[in-house]
Amino acid sequence: MATINYKIHGLFPKPVYQVDNLLEDKLTYYETVMKKNAMNLNRNDYHYVDSSYQIENLHTKKEFVDLFNIIIIHSKEFLTQLGYDNLENIKILNSWFNISKQNDYLQKHIHNGSLLSGAFYIKSDVNDVINFYDQIDVTQFPERANPISYSQYKLE
Repeated sequence: MATINYKIHGLFPKPVYQVDNLLEDKLTYYETVMKKNAMNLNRNDYHYVDSSYQIENLHTKKEFVDLFNIIIIHSKEFLTQLGYDNLENIKILNSWFNISKQNDYLQKHIHNGSLLSGAFYIKSDVNDVINFYDQIDVTQFPERANPISYSQYKLE
């Protein structure tokens, strides 16, 4: 197996796992498939983006098998580094896509009941940002806690 290059940022004390240039050669393909499936998207005051949330699960689509297989590999690596064991049955339960336009946003939110939450960006502008907020901690504790499981980190 190839070496996996990643960074772990311990935020609030929730760590954030970041991978750059993942499946970069398939980004145009993913964008095309998503735009083709973008006819019945939701938009509201909470999700002020065009979203397939609660309409379809991308991880069940054949076009995205390779993406979600590598996401599972990275998820297991991240959870192992955090001190979790018994990861054979890890799975993705929900997945969707958002299409954002200028001035679109998502309200502050958490994904209750999720051990991990993730975002995969197909296309963004250099000025686009993602904000992380410290929320009530509803995460499951790892079997083997270690310093990065609960660390604080300041991005500079």
